[in-house]
Amino acid sequence: MSFKNIASQGLLISLAACGGTGAPTPDLPLVNPQNVPYLVSGASFFNSNCTLAPKSGEINYVNAEVEPFVAVHPSNPKVLLGAWQQDRWNSGGANGLVVAVSQDGGETWQRKALPFSTCGGGSKGSAGDFERASDPWVDIGADGTMYVMGLTANLSGALNSSGLQNAMVVSRSTDQGQTWSTPTVLRGDGADAFNDKNSLIVSPVNPNNVYAVWDRNVLSNKVNQGPVWLARSLDGGKNWEPAKQIYTPSVGNALGNRMVVLSDGTLVDVFNSADCDPDAGSACRGSVQVIRSSDNGVTWSSTAITVSENYGSGVVYPSKTNRLRAPALPSIAVGPGDKIWVTWHDGRYSQLGTNSIALSSSTDGGVTWSEPVAINKDTGSHAFMPSITVAKDGTIAVSHYDFRNSASAPSKMLTNTWLLTSKDGQNWTETKIREPFDLTNAPDAGGLFLGDYQGLVSLGSAFLPFYAQANPDTSNRTDIYAIPITPAPSTVYQARTAPILSMSQKIVLQSRAGLAMQDWMRARMQQRRQP
Repeated sequence: MSFKNIASQGLLISLAACGGTGAPTPDLPLVNPQNVPYLVSGASFFNSNCTLAPKSGEINYVNAEVEPFVAVHPSNPKVLLGAWQQDRWNSGGANGLVVAVSQDGGETWQRKALPFSTCGGGSKGSAGDFERASDPWVDIGADGTMYVMGLTANLSGALNSSGLQNAMVVSRSTDQGQTWSTPTVLRGDGADAFNDKNSLIVSPVNPNNVYAVWDRNVLSNKVNQGPVWLARSLDGGKNWEPAKQIYTPSVGNALGNRMVVLSDGTLVDVFNSADCDPDAGSACRGSVQVIRSSDNGVTWSSTAITVSENYGSGVVYPSKTNRLRAPALPSIAVGPGDKIWVTWHDGRYSQLGTNSIALSSSTDGGVTWSEPVAINKDTGSHAFMPSITVAKDGTIAVSHYDFRNSASAPSKMLTNTWLLTSKDGQNWTETKIREPFDLTNAPDAGGLFLGDYQGLVSLGSAFLPFYAQANPDTSNRTDIYAIPITPAPSTVYQARTAPILSMSQKIVLQSRAGLAMQDWMRARMQQRRQP
């Protein structure tokens, strides 16, 4: 079975067999001392006839891969599972989702199309009987079972054979990604609601417990409300209980739900609360919030706990007017001693509203939270879309993009990728993931688009960013890369506290952040309501 591996020095084709995970390994040897990025994606599996013809104004970006996520085997860091959107549309979703498995710590990958859409091989009458797929999410249980969750939808307004326009679906593999089960519908709706922005986690306490969470946008009467929904399996994904609503905001949406499981089984779900109704023209006010469950998801906090207000503003390249689609959604991770860390991009650290990478932590299971600090090194340009993980030794790692090289190339959109590491959340080092790339050719999906999130996992003493990067070739606009990095000693810098802001400054920052969230929510709702 052949695998493709492209390093920066040229094209290498390697052959390997898909064996077992082997005995558990405590750490991953330093297999990539030169920080060579490995290309994970490849030419599209899909042909031009696999979906409906584009409507007026619709563009399908063939070979454009975006919104990657990755998981690592809990006891064998050589085994990795990744997924992404394949062939993104400007109007929403992609032709399908692709999953990839690595048995060697990210150097080589085997790719497969998932039957989550008709392009991906979904058959009539199945959970894959939909025009498009989006929002890939993956995890691996301690027993080696692999899971992929996604959103499937018919944005043309047509119904599939089950009478649905959209659905949350999940598939599992018990043979290390060689075969995948027929997708299971966790929740589906017609024209009255849209299920969106999902994630999934396997409990590290009990691998039989699997939790899927998302927001469900109620569209009837143009009410824009997005409660949190949960589905769970207590037998390793073989069967799923009926999905249920677990939290309802007073107005607006609970966006970007992501969950961690503490050592006693407590569940902590984080999201950005967008307190507005953009259809009514009201400004959004965002805050990062959590809800908790101490009984395996049966009951949840009746009131959300606020981590912090969210001042994440719109991301624009300094010399350009085209905006990125980069919403300030939170990323969450838990480390030794059940210390929880949450990160997002936030504009409060600059009077100009330039986004920094904010970080807050909790030592009491998410009940109280520290004052957020900014952890990115460069302070002069937008830093955005952070992902976070924590190693077994407590090392915190955060990856993100920024525009610090923009002054050297105003005619381009030079975008850097960075890995930040710290032992205590206050003292940080920065490692370059790779040389900057030009974002100009990224797909435009309500703004230039690499995804609403990216992936990052710990490989013992190393970390593996799993991220999208734009290309200069308009026939292949983006690709997905993985790069195992062992951070080298570098200059230590300190996290920054936010300046004391006057009420007028806070109002300006809230307005900028609110407009950015409002634009993103309005664009997302418009594409959900296509006739």
